[in-house]
Amino acid sequence: MSQINNITVNLALNTLPISQKGFGMPLIVGTTQPSNLDLVGAVNNVAGYEEDDTTILVDGFVDSGNPIEAGDKFTVAGETGSPVHTVVSTVQTSSNTTSITFTPPLASIVADDAVVTVVKHTEDVYVEITDADELLDLGYTADSLEYKKAQAVFSQSPRLDKIAVCYIPSFTDLAAKIAELRNSGKDSWYYLLITSREKAHIAIADTYINSLEKIGVFVTKDQTTTSSGERTMIIVTNKDNEHPDAAIVGKCAGETIGQVSWDSKQLNGISNSDVTMAEQSTLLAGNVNLIREMGGVNVFWEGKTMSGQYIDSVISRDYLKARFIEAIQLLKINNKKLPFDQRGIAMTEASMRAVFDEAGLNGVIRPVLVEADRDFSDLGKYQYILNLPASVSDISPANRANRVIAPITLSAKLSGSINTFVISGTLEV
Repeated sequence: MSQINNITVNLALNTLPISQKGFGMPLIVGTTQPSNLDLVGAVNNVAGYEEDDTTILVDGFVDSGNPIEAGDKFTVAGETGSPVHTVVSTVQTSSNTTSITFTPPLASIVADDAVVTVVKHTEDVYVEITDADELLDLGYTADSLEYKKAQAVFSQSPRLDKIAVCYIPSFTDLAAKIAELRNSGKDSWYYLLITSREKAHIAIADTYINSLEKIGVFVTKDQTTTSSGERTMIIVTNKDNEHPDAAIVGKCAGETIGQVSWDSKQLNGISNSDVTMAEQSTLLAGNVNLIREMGGVNVFWEGKTMSGQYIDSVISRDYLKARFIEAIQLLKINNKKLPFDQRGIAMTEASMRAVFDEAGLNGVIRPVLVEADRDFSDLGKYQYILNLPASVSDISPANRANRVIAPITLSAKLSGSINTFVISGTLEV
């Protein structure tokens, strides 16, 4: 008896499945080097002495299995300003002494042959925190953009439980560095925020985030910043010291998917974008988001990605795909065998319909409310249609040989929400 093996789910998404852990956690990426690296990844303390302002001799590596090498970053304890130096080359001068040439030169000169401490930096620092002040303990300051964005996230209501913060040396390294993080298992985040507002840096983040099944939310004052990505949300504001990108994610990311739209949200600590009415019309036509006054209240408007899709629809689609993958995988894990017969097909169908029922209950897909809705529902409760092979004989010999149940097709109508009202009428006296 054959067994159902492997899972392929195609809901018109173009990359690998998102993390199954959830959709609520943002990742803040910035270039602020936290000072307390021993708390977040310092890996090598070595004793040594200075030879000149571009070369240091070091003795007796504490961590000989992880020596300082070309390209590594380090600081010298006690050096004025604690600048980060990049290793140009290393030369082993004796069995326990290494000469390190670096750039830039030392900012201050200590006495020749003085004992110094060299602290090797990790290229990436990744932490998950439950409060912004935890960043202060790690060596960020109250002026760090990472800290300010974390504050903006955590100051919203309802409050997110956790966020991630990542240090990278340069925004030009963003794609490679985040890929390294994901490959190392640090992939439970869904929203990408960056501390830069520069058009070029947003373009780098935009290109990368649209290769994933995650969402990028970026803020700028440069009104020429653009994208066509369905996974990129751009917010324009002229308030340099406000962080509406972090605030809107903090406000909406922790809500149950299907039960929140992102338009018309009041954000704590965020004021009007201060663009002109003409600029507002142009920006909104280009699917850019703003903080605008509506009915005497400043609100986020209107929750679109740069492709013109509403962000809650994109998230709902990601949610459905992830839940289908989880449901079918759990079906395999929790059963000794999925028989390749009517029983296995029925088990698969039941597992998928359970996902649809949960999605309908949460408001991700539309319920059947009127008779016409039944045309888009095969069970009459929610507006979706699921088709599986009626029997094993309907599956091709090649697929049977490869243990593949195909075709499985579905269609569903996302619930969405009301954003705009068009009202017309007459008044008489």
